[in-house]
Amino acid sequence: MQKIISTIILSVLMISQMSAQTIFWGGPGNKDSEFNGGLNAWTTEGLASAVKDSAKNAVWTHSKTANAAPFIFGGGTPSANVAVNSKSKANGAAVFNSAYLETRGVFANIGTGKGPAPCYPKGSTGITSGTTATQIGVLTSPIIDCSAQTTVGVWFYQLYYKFNGTTSIEVTHDGGTTWQEFPINEVSPAVNGNVNNRLLVDITSAAAGFANVQFRFKWSGGLYFWVIDDVYLANLPDNDLALSQPFYTPGSYATPLSQICGDTFVIQATVSNKGGKTQQNLVLAGYVTDVSGQLYFADSIVIDDLAPGTSDTVVTNGRFDPKDLPVGEYKITWRTYTPGATDATTADNSMSAKFEVTETTFAKEPIADDDVRAGGHYLYGNQFRTSNCWNPKDDFYATQATIQLTSTSSSGGAGTLDGYQVVVYVLKVKDDVLSDFSNFETTKDINAADGSLEIVGLGDYTCTGEADFDDINVPLLDFDGKKLRLDPATRYFVVVDHPAELTGADVVRHAANLTSFKDFGMATFNTPVYVEAQGRWFTGFTGNPQPVVRLEIENLFVANKDIKQLDVNSLKIKTNPVVNKTLDLTINLDKTSDANLMIMDLQGKVISSTDLQSVQTKDMSLDVSSCKAGNYFVKLSTKDGIRALQFNVAK
Repeated sequence: MQKIISTIILSVLMISQMSAQTIFWGGPGNKDSEFNGGLNAWTTEGLASAVKDSAKNAVWTHSKTANAAPFIFGGGTPSANVAVNSKSKANGAAVFNSAYLETRGVFANIGTGKGPAPCYPKGSTGITSGTTATQIGVLTSPIIDCSAQTTVGVWFYQLYYKFNGTTSIEVTHDGGTTWQEFPINEVSPAVNGNVNNRLLVDITSAAAGFANVQFRFKWSGGLYFWVIDDVYLANLPDNDLALSQPFYTPGSYATPLSQICGDTFVIQATVSNKGGKTQQNLVLAGYVTDVSGQLYFADSIVIDDLAPGTSDTVVTNGRFDPKDLPVGEYKITWRTYTPGATDATTADNSMSAKFEVTETTFAKEPIADDDVRAGGHYLYGNQFRTSNCWNPKDDFYATQATIQLTSTSSSGGAGTLDGYQVVVYVLKVKDDVLSDFSNFETTKDINAADGSLEIVGLGDYTCTGEADFDDINVPLLDFDGKKLRLDPATRYFVVVDHPAELTGADVVRHAANLTSFKDFGMATFNTPVYVEAQGRWFTGFTGNPQPVVRLEIENLFVANKDIKQLDVNSLKIKTNPVVNKTLDLTINLDKTSDANLMIMDLQGKVISSTDLQSVQTKDMSLDVSSCKAGNYFVKLSTKDGIRALQFNVAK
């Protein structure tokens, strides 16, 4: 058994249905809970705005349609016609419509101070993620008696579209002299993303045992909006575990079959006790399956006990090397539970994520669903790692990078990519950089001799006629104009150079996936960003967006004069052609050595790769049932050389 890392206080519970807890304020049919016909006993106050004397206008309002209408905004903005997914949405909801308060519904008003409570300073010409915004508005409950309660939770539905807004619940029991803040929506959603769900916020520390409790929903920042409905106060359930921030263990979402060996998987996640009872002998489990449900790996660990309101980050003891997985799509599932206990909200007890084993493609994302950019000149891309199960005799090359871009005009409409020059750098992480990047030189650019990176390849392309989210294929070469050869067991940054925006010109953004991995922990420098104005490298954008910067590789296996050939007896095929779906081989090396055995088609595409440790003489049978009738190569490689033989599959 193993209990790992720190214990922290947790207050926010994501739930899918109301458990059988005692509601002591509000509930179905209560007009204050449901905002039936108005804000009713709730009060609202504007606390801040970017324009002097307009703070009083930064207030919450009642929406008869339980959404953020009226709302008119520039391209790409989420629809305001979507209602909060509450039970009583038909009788209305409360909304803080930050975007409308900023613009009066006119996109051109951004930064001009023409809204009733602007969140961006006068004179700003546009906004980007991270821009300072000032707009604070609160929605305050009536006074509620919690003196008889030992635990207190706020249940509510929300529809939250995020740009620079932040959200929280504040609680007072002394008439507003002091307020205790409980932040929510800190991890999810990502910028330009949304959540439409139900939450439970544990406010026990500020409310339980007090007679004059008030709580308030607090909006801070700027854009887009927050809709609230069906607000109840109830006691916490006894049994309510939750799982969050599982570590996304594959090095990349997509990894070529020839490079997946040695990408060791670990099962790690944060387990939280959000109920009112100490959980004993609870379990964290993890599974790797294919899309049909076939199990390839499972592991679990027992946690002795977990007190209410605390969390542990837990790692199981088992490890999984995906080297034997064939090309295809797979799923990792993380799950927590207490044996014999019925959990109040099972929806947050498990999470899953997909990954792929491909023929030749590295990628961090399955598909782009949005875009991002940093301010000014920046580099943005992905870290890819080659396998430690092949050696320099295997000759793998990076052939091209595939990226996607979008363009928006200065007025907020569609722009053009025509004439935009794409420059891609392939940067090798130097061998002296530790595995956790703790000694990485974050303040050195890509040209610094004393930095942590070495430029080993590049490519460029000028856009002509590409639309938003089209694939843009950029050929890659080394500095001698030759194929870009990769090294084994090496980390590479493949980054795109984006120049600073020109005033009045179209704004080009990098296509990315903002949703698939926003709730997962990722490896350090998984998606590196270099911002020139700050002169430093960052490990990625907030929210784990995964950019479309894919890398295509190929394997050159044909014997050439520069690579030593192994003895003719080192590899022999017993039966050729193959008629029984099994290729039978004999390996006979001069000395014991680590080796790699690959099956490839005549174009060099790797069909299977087998890592062999400390081998000298060995009979082997390889499954070739996935090969269509035709000719193939089998290649044996060691640090001393290679031997490649052709064989035929007859069907």
